[in-house]
Amino acid sequence: MTDSLAIRPFGITKLNHAAYGAFMLAFEKLIAKGTVAKLGLAGTDFDAFKAKLQQFLDLNQELGQQQETKELLELDKERDQLLTYLFAKIALEASSPESTLKQAAEVLLPLRKQYLGLQVKANREETFLIEGLLVDSKKSEFAAAFQAVGLKKTLERLEEVNKSYQEKTMARSEANLAQKTVSAKALRMEMDAFYQASTKKIDAVQLIAPVAETEAFINSLNQLIAETQEAWKLRKSQQDRWTEEGEREDEANEKEDASEEATA
Repeated sequence: MTDSLAIRPFGITKLNHAAYGAFMLAFEKLIAKGTVAKLGLAGTDFDAFKAKLQQFLDLNQELGQQQETKELLELDKERDQLLTYLFAKIALEASSPESTLKQAAEVLLPLRKQYLGLQVKANREETFLIEGLLVDSKKSEFAAAFQAVGLKKTLERLEEVNKSYQEKTMARSEANLAQKTVSAKALRMEMDAFYQASTKKIDAVQLIAPVAETEAFINSLNQLIAETQEAWKLRKSQQDRWTEEGEREDEANEKEDASEEATA
């Protein structure tokens, strides 16, 4: 062991949320491995840090929620397309020169009239109305007609998509209710304070009464810092790339930070 071993300085505040979360998660695991007792830290402080880190990670799932929203939009688009096709098919076959198709489509015309245009309804209302359409489509007076005009598979797919839309809408609503209204910026400030205080304490232990755990912790943390810095430098070198929204990555990040500060 050597008294000269120390934690290298690192500006964690420059990291974006994703990189910050990954770094702090690794930092937490290093402390858990070394144990608070051997590293000279207070267990209550570490527990508080872990709770804040979990809050931050939960809050930082916004990207996943955006993906979920994207999936909802795609599902809504698909069910609108299915409905448009279904209504158009009924109208087309009602003018068919083939009597069997014409008669079957004419049976469905009143149902078409009842539900026509439901694609433009509010999403929740559309979901409810599609449920009604699906229930009606299975009634004896309509089921055979839908089969005759070749719309059975369309209805089956519509049922699948509408069910998936309902499930994802419910999951998103539950997630929004559970989400804590706490600022990521505020959490980072509190975790920054713990990082600074705890690394100073561990450095002090290593200087005054070093043990194998402090040496292993410092070596591992320094390696983590080096890897994180390299990743940050690589990201900075690529900041002139354009985002899908037509902005440079650095410009988009500045907007995110400004928006976050405004809501803090």
